[in-house]
Amino acid sequence: MRILYVARLFSGLETSLAERRWLPTGVPTAYKLIEALDRSAHDPMFVFTAKGFGSDWSDPQDRIVSVVGLRNPVRILASHREGEATKLGRYFREFRQAQTITRLVKSEQPDLVYVGNANVWTGAWIARRFGTPVVFRVMGVYPAMRSALSRSGVNGHVLRWAYRAPFAGAIVTQDGSGVEPWLDAALDSRVPRYLLVNGVDLGDRPASPHAQLATLPDGRTKVLFIGRLEPHKGADVFIAAFLAAWRREPHGLYAIVIGTGPQLESLRAQVVASGAGGSVAFIERLPHAQIIEAHARSDVYVSLNRYGNLSNSNLEAMKAGQCMIIPASQPSNGIDVMTDRLVPPEAALRIPSAYAAAELSDALLALHRAPERRQAMRAAMLNASGFVPTWDERLDCELKLLESLACRARAA
Repeated sequence: MRILYVARLFSGLETSLAERRWLPTGVPTAYKLIEALDRSAHDPMFVFTAKGFGSDWSDPQDRIVSVVGLRNPVRILASHREGEATKLGRYFREFRQAQTITRLVKSEQPDLVYVGNANVWTGAWIARRFGTPVVFRVMGVYPAMRSALSRSGVNGHVLRWAYRAPFAGAIVTQDGSGVEPWLDAALDSRVPRYLLVNGVDLGDRPASPHAQLATLPDGRTKVLFIGRLEPHKGADVFIAAFLAAWRREPHGLYAIVIGTGPQLESLRAQVVASGAGGSVAFIERLPHAQIIEAHARSDVYVSLNRYGNLSNSNLEAMKAGQCMIIPASQPSNGIDVMTDRLVPPEAALRIPSAYAAAELSDALLALHRAPERRQAMRAAMLNASGFVPTWDERLDCELKLLESLACRARAA
C-alpha cells in the first residue's frame, strides 16, 4: 500500500527533524504510527506541514530530509515565508501547502491519503476532486472544532465544507472529549468512523529513581499531578486545592507536580508564599520509566483535564492501578460520557468539575484519611483498565484499518 501521510509539524518532532535524528517527544499517537508505517511492508510518504502556531520551525524553504532512525525520507512544507505572518498570508500558506500535496497525489498516485485536522481542507479537496481515498484522522475534539460548526466567516464555512467531504473513513482517538456527538454533527453520515483508545506500555521501573522521587517523605499521603502547566490542564486549580487541604493536614500531605509550562513559576511562587515549599515537589521533565516510578511512589493521582480524561497520561495512571480523582462527565457536550462507561464509580472519585477546587480539597483529605478506600479504588481501577490496549495492539488495529479502507476503495 502506497500511503501519503500528511500531518502538522508537531513541536515534539521539530528537534528530530532539525537534527536529522529520530528522537520524537509528545503526541505518541502520531509518532508511533509514523514508526509503524516506516518499518512496515508498505510504502509511506511522510509530509509535515509547518503552521506557525505553537512551532519554532523557522526554515523558510520546503525540504526533503533523511532522518537517522527512519528508513523513508521526510518532506517538510515551510510556514515562515515573507508575508505569511498576516491573515492573508496564512491563507496563502495553506493554499501553497495544499498545492504541493495535490501535486504529490497526482504524481505518486497513492492508494490512500491520511490527513489530520490541521490539513483537513486539503484532504477534503483531494477526496472531492480526485476521488483518492482519504482518511481523516481526529485526535480528540477541542473547543475550536466545536465552534467551527456554527462559526460565521470564511474559516467556518470552509471547515464545515471540509468536514462534510466523502472521506473513506475517520479514525478517531477516544480520549473522552465527546467525539461521538461532534462526529455526528460534523461528518457526512455515510463516512465510517472508527474510535480507538490509545495504547499504554508501562515497562519496568528504573533501576534507580530520580533524585526527587527517591527523597519523597515517608508517612505522608503523596498526591501526583502530571501535565503541561497551563490553564486548560488545571494545574492552578490543583495547587489551590492542595494548599487548602495541606493547611488542614500540614504533616499529612505531599504533592508531586510533573510538567512544565507558562504557569510553572507563578505556581512555585504561590507554594512558597503559602509556606508549603517543603510539601510540594516540582519536577519539570522525567523519562517515561521515571513517570512509572512516580506512579508507584504516589498514593493519589489527580487529573483536571477540561476536555476529556482518557488522555495518554490518564491511561497510564489507570494501567498503573492508581487511586484517581477526575472531574464528572459533561453530558451536554459529551465530554467524559465514554469515560463513565469505561471507568466505574468505585474506580475513580469524581468531583463536580475541573474547576471545583473546594471539592477537590475535600476529596484529597477524605482519601488521605481512608487508606483502605485508596486500596479498594486501586484494585477496582486495575480491574477496569483492561480496555486499554498495548501500543502494539493499538497500532496493529490502525494499520489493519488503513489496509482495509484502501482495499475497499480499490474494489469500489
